[in-house]
Amino acid sequence: MFANGFWHDIQVSFLEFFWGMLIAAFVGIGVGLLIGWYKTLHAIIEPFLTMLNAAPRVALIPLLILWLGIGLQSKIAAVVLGAFFPLAISVMKSVRTLDDTLLQCARSFGANDAQVFRTLILPNSVPFIMAGLHIAIGRGLVGVVIGELLASRAGVGHVMAIASSTFQTDKLYVALIVLTSFGYGLTKLVEVIESHFNSWRSQ
Repeated sequence: MFANGFWHDIQVSFLEFFWGMLIAAFVGIGVGLLIGWYKTLHAIIEPFLTMLNAAPRVALIPLLILWLGIGLQSKIAAVVLGAFFPLAISVMKSVRTLDDTLLQCARSFGANDAQVFRTLILPNSVPFIMAGLHIAIGRGLVGVVIGELLASRAGVGHVMAIASSTFQTDKLYVALIVLTSFGYGLTKLVEVIESHFNSWRSQ
């Protein structure tokens, strides 16, 4: 199986997931910080963010394929769609729950917005970012697999679609094991990073 292009399928799915998560992380963390920090933005955007987070985003993946085609772009967009919301909402909550006493203390020493972000908000946001990543990883993988199952030329989901339609149970199991192992490995990596940060923070 691995000699017949399966490594290529794994690479395709990995690239789709990697770029989707990278975009979701940058945009989600940035949006979460802005919405959490600026009260006007929070009042306007937070209800829509919460509403969209509750929506069945998997149902939008066929539209992404229709708009962006069956290539990498639609799968990357599916990952972003799944991973963006838990990250943005987690970071937003981290900013909103920041201790007002610490903020007032920083302001009394003349700290500007950039200094407050760097010394208070970002360190306080890391545990929330990690919690958001735990959810985002699972949702991102779902986006990749559903997108590839629906319409794709390559990828682990593409292999699963062909294997299920041709009753190749062995290939289906291998694809499931690969996806499960990948998700488990990423989750453990996030836990290691989180534990290192917590040990550094306690010092």
